[in-house]
Amino acid sequence: MTTPLVLEGLFAGYGDVPVVRNLNLHVASGEVVALLGPNGAGKTTTLLTISGLIKPLGGAIDVLGGGPPSVRRPQEVAKRGLAHVPEGRSLFMDLTVRENLRLGQARRRFSRRASIDQALDYFPALSSLLDRKAGLLSGGEQQMLALGRAIVSEPKLLVVDELSLGLAPIIVERILPVMRRVADDTGAGVILVEQHVHLALQVADRAYVLNHGEVVLEGAAQDLANQRELLASSYLGATVL
Repeated sequence: MTTPLVLEGLFAGYGDVPVVRNLNLHVASGEVVALLGPNGAGKTTTLLTISGLIKPLGGAIDVLGGGPPSVRRPQEVAKRGLAHVPEGRSLFMDLTVRENLRLGQARRRFSRRASIDQALDYFPALSSLLDRKAGLLSGGEQQMLALGRAIVSEPKLLVVDELSLGLAPIIVERILPVMRRVADDTGAGVILVEQHVHLALQVADRAYVLNHGEVVLEGAAQDLANQRELLASSYLGATVL
């Protein structure tokens, strides 16, 4: 099994101030890894550093066999097979669903129809919305579109930040399992930040909990799900379950 993501002793932040300190983390192909923790713990900073949008302050990063951190650029990381679904979804609101999906096909050599069909297989609710502008979709539909666009790029590593932001729990329950399917069907590694801890642990293989920029708990998702008090205490009293 290959390992599309390895972080060793990562320090990352803004300017010269580290937000993430001495982070060791890895994601294997076909594996879903949840990155959990309270607000301000460094989760988004970690994902931005993985994608090359923030330069690391120290440590080692291996993303899909890329070069040293000093020469990694976001577009180079994307060409290697990373797809990043950011917290704000970053859709083109004036473009239709179909047009947004086609933007995810830059690395594909197959037909556009095949790519769109792949997205619709995971998110059939988009089938009747292909000619609707993204700005007219509901929040849940926009999130499906953002994920669908990432999926049709055939990523080897899928990075998803706050999938459930602004969505009703019932919508999250429908969308999160797709991350499990993508990993199982395509062999892509998936790392996701998610505020609904119990739902994330249901689809993940492993999880890391960050607090104040450091890993305070890690392990198999099922083991952590069965240790609710330990998991809650890792948030320093925050209510997570």
